[in-house]
Amino acid sequence: MKNPKNILITLVALLILAAIGKIVVVSSSTTNGTQLSKLQSDIDSLDTQNTILKEKLLGLTSLHTIASEAATMGFVEPKNTYYITSSTHLAAKE
Repeated sequence: MKNPKNILITLVALLILAAIGKIVVVSSSTTNGTQLSKLQSDIDSLDTQNTILKEKLLGLTSLHTIASEAATMGFVEPKNTYYITSSTHLAAKE
């Protein structure tokens, strides 16, 4: 028969090793959770900035804004439109 004292010592050692393993796993998951939370916060911030920039871009590229900027720079609409027409075709079949 095996010595009960050796079995008890082995079980206690396994219990201690399991407790240490659990501490290591919980510690690393807590650190990962903190990093995940920070990354999620960064993503939310970047999404907000992206939305703001999209709205600014839409405002700056609107036809009204472009027309007013062109008027400020001195551009005017043409009074007469000229077309160049030719009686010969540029790509005529032979």
